Amino acid sequence: MENVIDILKKPELKNPVAVVGSQGLRSIGLIAVDHMIMEWKLEQFATLHSPHFPIVYHGLPYEGTQGVAGSAVRDGVVNIPKIEFYEKSNIIITRGYHADHEGQYKVAVKVVDFFKELGVRRIISLGGFVHDKFSLDEERRISVCGTNEKIIEEVAGNGIGVDYTGPFLGFSALVLGVGMSRGIEGIAIFGQTVPDTENPLSPDPVAAKALLEKLSKILKIEIDTKGMEMYEEKILLQEQEDIQKPPQPKEENKRDYMGYV
Repeated sequence: MENVIDILKKPELKNPVAVVGSQGLRSIGLIAVDHMIMEWKLEQFATLHSPHFPIVYHGLPYEGTQGVAGSAVRDGVVNIPKIEFYEKSNIIITRGYHADHEGQYKVAVKVVDFFKELGVRRIISLGGFVHDKFSLDEERRISVCGTNEKIIEEVAGNGIGVDYTGPFLGFSALVLGVGMSRGIEGIAIFGQTVPDTENPLSPDPVAAKALLEKLSKILKIEIDTKGMEMYEEKILLQEQEDIQKPPQPKEENKRDYMGYV
């Protein structure tokens, strides 16, 4: 078996936009797409399965690390890792999954080829970033980068800056880059966060909420984020404690991470 896309029900689309999120820095992109899927009560129209999807990673999933194949059991139900595709109002919500080192580029190409078949005109990848001048007293910064200057100028402004320089790792980044090479323009939108050195994947719904509020304006569609507010106070208190902690010596990260299913 290689990378296989199973189409459950092909939606009627007209110049759709693909929104992509996956497990990454503080899981911001994943939280954002999961919230849209739950808020809009969407059903999958397609899935992608791959022999390159570990269930346990020997390192951070978005670093293209090796892992162990298997299934996940939740509430007695067995599931295997997959990429999930949903649709609403010509927006293709893509819930990504990180492939291992050998498969990450192949999976991204498969997804972008599928986008081309569906007529996708733009890719919007979601993620997180760390800014040196972070302050908990300010609103979360939102930063954008893009495949050309025109699209950056179109999106930047109204609280969206061009503040991040550095690597963008994993599935969402590769889909954006491969899309550019295949003629699909795109942007990445990053929500500002504080790194968690003990678990870089620990969720930051505060950043995800700020990200969704800007995405809502870009897509010109309502995304109700009220359901995310219950997490804010707890997360903000935790971040305040983290910032006040004395710096700890760096240790090599050798822990394993579960994939999400």
